[in-house]
Amino acid sequence: LSVDVTDINGETQSTSTAIGIGYVALSISLDIPRLINKEKKQEFTIVSENLNGTFEKAEGRITIHRLVSPGKPFRERLWKQPDKFIYTREDYKRDFPYDAYKDEDSPHTWKREKEVYNGSFHTAKEKNIMFKGMAAWEQGKYVLELKTADKYGFPISLEKYFTLYGSSEKSLPVQTSI
Repeated sequence: LSVDVTDINGETQSTSTAIGIGYVALSISLDIPRLINKEKKQEFTIVSENLNGTFEKAEGRITIHRLVSPGKPFRERLWKQPDKFIYTREDYKRDFPYDAYKDEDSPHTWKREKEVYNGSFHTAKEKNIMFKGMAAWEQGKYVLELKTADKYGFPISLEKYFTLYGSSEKSLPVQTSI
């Protein structure tokens, strides 16, 4: 939206602003990095805004689950995942044991093992959050799920994947690509 106004002296004043329009009245984000050292105490910031970037209070729940990795490393893909498969899964695994058949190398498809954190948040009271007991969690890949609703009751969820490691640990947190 832009407005130009000319006064009686012929001076023109201009201003403009952007107006966000959408079906959801809330945008929420969490500044959690992809790698987290469990031996350091860290706070993470929850940002809740309306579509114009103005603070909007939000409250909801955060759960964190440890993911079950496939248990073996995969080679980096040399090409994109196919949309049509000519091999059966068993034949492919037999002939190419170090390559992912479909999407088993993606943490988004891994099963959730156990819940390690379940807590609430309220951005009007506190925008920063600490996950208590993180130092005792096992190394590995985790998924954080944040659930809330906008002021009209429309549900909003956010998923973030991260790897938890310990700098004093003797093993890798996740099997990496070969």
